[in-house]
Amino acid sequence: MNTLKCTIISILALSYACSNQHDALKQTTYETVYVDSTGGCILQPGDSFRFDMHFRGKNYPVRRILRISGGTVMPSPFHRRGEELFRQFQYHIDDCIDTIHPGRKRNALVFEGENDSFDRSCWYRLRKAAIQKGRMAEISFECKASHLVYHGDGNLSLEVQIYLSKSGRHPDDLFDGPDSVVKTIIEPGNYDWKTTQTRVFIPPHTACLVFRIGGKGFSGSCYVEPPQITWNGKMQRLPEFNRYDEAHESWIGENLSSKEWPVFIFRMDGKIFFEGKIFDRASDIADFEIDLPDAHPGKHTIDIILVRRAIPLSYPYQIRDIGLLEQSNREMELVHVPEYVFYDSSFAVLFEINKAHTRVAFDEKKGLVPSVKEHVYEETGLHVVRYHVSDQCRERKLTMSYNGKKVSVPLKQILVKENDNVMLSCSDDIYIARNRKVFSGYLQWYLQEGIGNAYVFRPS
Repeated sequence: MNTLKCTIISILALSYACSNQHDALKQTTYETVYVDSTGGCILQPGDSFRFDMHFRGKNYPVRRILRISGGTVMPSPFHRRGEELFRQFQYHIDDCIDTIHPGRKRNALVFEGENDSFDRSCWYRLRKAAIQKGRMAEISFECKASHLVYHGDGNLSLEVQIYLSKSGRHPDDLFDGPDSVVKTIIEPGNYDWKTTQTRVFIPPHTACLVFRIGGKGFSGSCYVEPPQITWNGKMQRLPEFNRYDEAHESWIGENLSSKEWPVFIFRMDGKIFFEGKIFDRASDIADFEIDLPDAHPGKHTIDIILVRRAIPLSYPYQIRDIGLLEQSNREMELVHVPEYVFYDSSFAVLFEINKAHTRVAFDEKKGLVPSVKEHVYEETGLHVVRYHVSDQCRERKLTMSYNGKKVSVPLKQILVKENDNVMLSCSDDIYIARNRKVFSGYLQWYLQEGIGNAYVFRPS
């Protein structure tokens, strides 16, 4: 009886130890759940697409991600997609022009924001021949606002940028930036059409004026009609907000195109779990990912709705395939360990913290010394720890622990040679959305797939 009891206790102890230790890197599986083989799965604005998915049970926490491959169906001449074609409409204001506002005689430009960190603007240059210099100009424009709120230093405004004549500089040259700027902030809030006015003195030696309407750090919407200038009692209207026309001088836009920003609603089993804009990157075939809510294993029904909007305009979207990405989501996940390291040198290990305030301990073995023995990681996301391998190292396994659980991963090779310091890098990330979550996922894929052992960040 005592022998049986001891055996049972030993088995239970072994089971407990196994449940509190995992010997693998971050686990990732991918399954295609829908493929459009005919090219006919095109959602028109307002349409929806329904399909079923089956979630498998796992013996560890899982993050499930829906991956949609396809892209916006662009109007001619941009229908072939591709980076160069995207660049040809990035400066258009066409998608945000309101031509049908009741009771208005002029087109309005619609600014919509979600407390964005980037500017949405339109620009127009008034050349020297059209300027009455040495006079006071009275500038006015009509606008209306709906739930227009400014966050921090954010605002929407009209800027009059003054460029002066200078020796060696062409009168139309804007490269050096304006010599002075007069800024008029649009009133926030909710209101119907009203006039906003300002007065600007135009110096005698002015080369050109640039009118900029726009801003960042605002939420809500604002309709703005083109400004008009009164010189000495005579009114001069700036051009209408119209579709871009190479044959005429037009307003130039910045982040006012909606072609690459479709708006979706996602539902699972009838409940909305995502609603908002998706960036359709400038590649022949694009994709995007949406986090799925926690759900029990089994069958679930997903609805994808392409939202119809009058302004900014909405465009059709083609779905090519849909996949389910499942990733282990433990409090700490080992993401990347180099395939080989060198004696008498250091290397870095990339890991992910999925729960704030996680305490991680890094085991020190003879000849294998971590840069820190223990640390509490206050923030989630990617982190790095460095190890030094001495000539005395005989240990071939890294071990870390968190909340009573151990993570172990073998070192595949320790080389007896000098590090040649060859760095293989890529910086071609123009198709990756500039937010922390998406870019972190890209860096994990980059290292896990062995694309390179270094990375160069470039402005883009």
